Order: sequence, then structure tokens, then C-alpha cells
Amino acid sequence: MACLKIRVPRFPQRLATGLLVACVALASVGCSSSDEVQSKVAAPVASQAPTPQSMDAELVAAVSLEQGSAPVGLRFQLLDRPATGKSFRVRLRVTPSQAVDTLQATFEPTQGLTLTGPASFQSAGIAVGDSRDHTLGLQATVSGVFEIRVRVSVATLQGPASAVFSVPVIVDALDAAAR
Repeated sequence: MACLKIRVPRFPQRLATGLLVACVALASVGCSSSDEVQSKVAAPVASQAPTPQSMDAELVAAVSLEQGSAPVGLRFQLLDRPATGKSFRVRLRVTPSQAVDTLQATFEPTQGLTLTGPASFQSAGIAVGDSRDHTLGLQATVSGVFEIRVRVSVATLQGPASAVFSVPVIVDALDAAAR
């Protein structure tokens, strides 16, 4: 009678051993005395001024509407809650990916939104990594979903370029109690 030898791969054994070692390591890291945990939780945290990185976290990227060649990005933040009949502000941040000699941004809100300030802003001499902020004032005449189109034109060493971005805005109707 012929004996068949079946070879069992060692992969499952190695996998099980590796998982066991990982579990033991995680369990030992998670073990600490309750005094240690209490001291870490109760330790006062020094208040820090907001950093540019933390301020950037509050900004949302605007949507690029075309395949423009402008080496810029646009982020925005609603500073006030948009409501029918009330003024609100939108902070815009333009950040170039290369040095910019001049920058011009123009704002075109859709019907239902009205600009309460200038329809454009300009800046010059923006280095790589720097950004320019602009606060845009608006007022909504009706509730709904609206768009602010932002056209950014720049002049760089490579020549002029432009891009168009969309900033969405949802306006709520004020209830009777809020008026």
C-alpha cells in the first residue's frame, strides 16, 4: 500500500503566532496603573493661540469649475449662518502653488444673493506657501441653495492664468421667533 504524504503549509501557524504576539504586545501597552491614567487626564492643558494649521482645518476647499491653468487653490469658511434677509460673511483664502506677481479675484453670486461689499480684490507679491484672505459680505433675499463663483486671475513668471471656483451656500429661512 502506497503512503501519500500531504504537505501542510506553515503559513497558518505563522499567522496565528504573529497574531498572538501582536495581541500580547497591545495588551501590555494598554496596561497601566489607574494613578498614571488619572494624572494624565487631570493634567492642565495650556491654552494655545490658534496656529495657521488649525485655522486651515476650519476652511473647506472650493470646487474648481474648469480645468484652469491658474496655480492657485481656494478655500472658504462661512463666518455667519446664512439666513433670509440677514447679512452674512464668507472668509476666502487664496493660496498659490508658485510665486505670484499679481492676483485678482472677482465674485459673482447667483440670483438670490447680493454682495454687500466690493465685487473683487487684488493682491501682489505672493510667495510660495503664503496665502491671502478676503472676507466677502453677502445678503440673501430668499432661502435655498446658492453659489458664489470666484474667478481668480494671476500673473506669474510663466505668464497669466485663471481659474473659476464655486462656493456653495445654503440659506435658511428665518422662523417667526427669530425675526
